Amino acid sequence: MDRYLDQWARINRWHRKVNTFYEGERSVLEDNERLDMVRTFFIECFHLKDWIKADFPNLSVATERIFDRVEGEECFKICADLANASKHVDLNKAVRKDKETKIGTQGITIMVDPIKWDSDPKDYLPPVCKYRWDIIASRKKFDVKELADECIESWKKFMRKNGLSIEIVARLSIPIDGTSFDAKAS
Repeated sequence: MDRYLDQWARINRWHRKVNTFYEGERSVLEDNERLDMVRTFFIECFHLKDWIKADFPNLSVATERIFDRVEGEECFKICADLANASKHVDLNKAVRKDKETKIGTQGITIMVDPIKWDSDPKDYLPPVCKYRWDIIASRKKFDVKELADECIESWKKFMRKNGLSIEIVARLSIPIDGTSFDAKAS
């Protein structure tokens, strides 16, 4: 069974979105929408463990161990606390790192194109915005992008160590004739 690969692909799409926020984008999204997408990355990342356990029950113990409050990797502990905090009003069970873990400060750099006074206002492009966020856990700050990158690399390491594929296959549907095919994602 490779259902976990669908979740892995989803996580990588969210990861690319987080990277886009850091690199800069022209967008009319509200700040809260970006923050929701950042939070969604960590929620989806945390839940990959459930998909792996469902496909490979023999990996249940190993999968739980990487999120363990003592043995687990720091990035996964923070990931777990963020995911659980988004679901529960009070995070008092299964705290991995810090029950006060949260996405804290946000930074933004706005770059505006030069305006030509004789231009039509419809020709103006939204500014390019670069975002960054800090996660606060155990009174320490962690950069969202760095933590997201670390989660991706840690999952890759775990999957390779346990003989799981990390290759993402895009499932493309062609509605014209109803056929579909698999294509390797770039």
